[in-house]
Amino acid sequence: MSQLTSKNLGFGIGDIITAYTAGYHRVLEITPRYISQEMIDKYSIYKDATLGDEYSPHIKYEVVFNSKFKKVAKPKQSGCDAAYCALVTPERVDEMIKPMEDLKQFVLQNRR
Repeated sequence: MSQLTSKNLGFGIGDIITAYTAGYHRVLEITPRYISQEMIDKYSIYKDATLGDEYSPHIKYEVVFNSKFKKVAKPKQSGCDAAYCALVTPERVDEMIKPMEDLKQFVLQNRR
C-alpha cells in the first residue's frame, strides 16, 4: 500500500504549508496514525492494508498569513490530514507572483 506517511511528507515541523483551511500555515506537530482492525473491517479502502501500517498523518498548524497575504497577528491553530497539505517554497511563491507581475505589465502597457 503506497501511502503518505510521516517519513515521506516533504515538509516538517516549522515549515510553511498550504492546508485544508485558507491561508499559509506553520507546521506545529506531525502525528503519525496507524491502521486499526476497525478501519480494515469498516472501510473498503483499507481492505488490503496490514494492521499497524502507518497512513496519512495528522498535521497541526497555525495560520501565519491569510489568503490575502496579510500577516496574522494572533495565529489560530488548526489541523488536517497530511493529504491536504503542500510545502510552500520560494519557487512556489515566485510562481504565485509571476501572474501578478504579468497583469501589472499588461495594465501599464494599456494605460490611457
